[in-house]
Amino acid sequence: MRAAVTLIVLASLIACRKPPGAAEPNGTSPPAYATIEFAPPTPLPPERPPFVPPKDGLTLAEQGAFQNRVLGKMSALHKQLKREPQYVDMRLDWEYTPPRVVYSFTRDADATLARYSTDPDFIAETVKYTQAEIESKFAEAQTKLAEMGLSVMGGGTGSATNRAIIDLGMSREALLTHNGAAELLSDDAYQFNFIPDAVIDPIEPISEAAKPLIRYFPRLPKPKQVSLFKTDIGNGVHAIVLRDGCFFVDLVNANDPLAVFEHFMGVKTDAEGHVLLYPRAGSEGDFFKSRVGDMSTWHGGAQPYEDVSGFTNIGDLTPLFAACGKHPVMFLSDFENWRGYETQILRRYNRFNETRLACLDRSVSIRQLNRRGEDPGEPGCDWH
Repeated sequence: MRAAVTLIVLASLIACRKPPGAAEPNGTSPPAYATIEFAPPTPLPPERPPFVPPKDGLTLAEQGAFQNRVLGKMSALHKQLKREPQYVDMRLDWEYTPPRVVYSFTRDADATLARYSTDPDFIAETVKYTQAEIESKFAEAQTKLAEMGLSVMGGGTGSATNRAIIDLGMSREALLTHNGAAELLSDDAYQFNFIPDAVIDPIEPISEAAKPLIRYFPRLPKPKQVSLFKTDIGNGVHAIVLRDGCFFVDLVNANDPLAVFEHFMGVKTDAEGHVLLYPRAGSEGDFFKSRVGDMSTWHGGAQPYEDVSGFTNIGDLTPLFAACGKHPVMFLSDFENWRGYETQILRRYNRFNETRLACLDRSVSIRQLNRRGEDPGEPGCDWH
């Protein structure tokens, strides 16, 4: 099966040039940019350290069983509670024995929940801030930190903490050297996480080896933010391809969208010479890298958008359109190799074996054959 997959999923790297007459300003010949539609499977990432549940804690399998049991009813109640102005959010809380679904309110928590449900899997809690207030605080912190010349490494609106969570790649002491930092730190609406040894933008977005192949590498101007863009959140499994040096999401569509990546994404060539997308920050590059032309997965924009005029924090896309033409765009968040991602899930739940891997490889092969317009010849199988 492995050999078949390797033979089926062939690499294709074709050098393309600008149309005749499109010479460079200095009169030299135009550069050759890469077109890559297919690539062999990205090597599997190393196995992560095994998950060890805390004493008296649930195993991942037990957590998954509870989540599967309550998911439908907790989501249904969440939708009902949204009509209550004092309702904030819900979360799964594993610190309870047995675990519980916690619904938070700014007032009258127990009474409000009781009007809707007496399910013993559900409990209520009273919190200080509404979700809108937390999101507003997160945006406010980004603005104030930007005025200090700093950017947020990560974070979000934590439902467990009821605070705006701010991750910074520096120490508390370093932050306090900036004017206005003490006021931010004293605000009860924030939870600051200081990561002084974090690797922020450690290298150039495009390696020297990859630069001649890339016409334009579109990245968001800032690290991931809460209200990144106005879109439904979803995920996708598609190939990211290069066409004349421009990154597209291959939807097998006449008007495939241009890909726009996270701020910390980078592009380089791997040991075998394949063009590789990978995260430049943090220590998990091996887990999230994916070859251009291989099947990838992501969270973020689940559909292409032709009109981005109402979106926020996406920067100026004019240079992208000037370099690659006017196309719809897709914003890709938490990008990683699909085969590697599914393998990590199997390992995490202690279900990884050669049979399931061969089945997963078959699924990758089928998707690649479908992209080529070829008949897979045999059905897929379930690796879960």
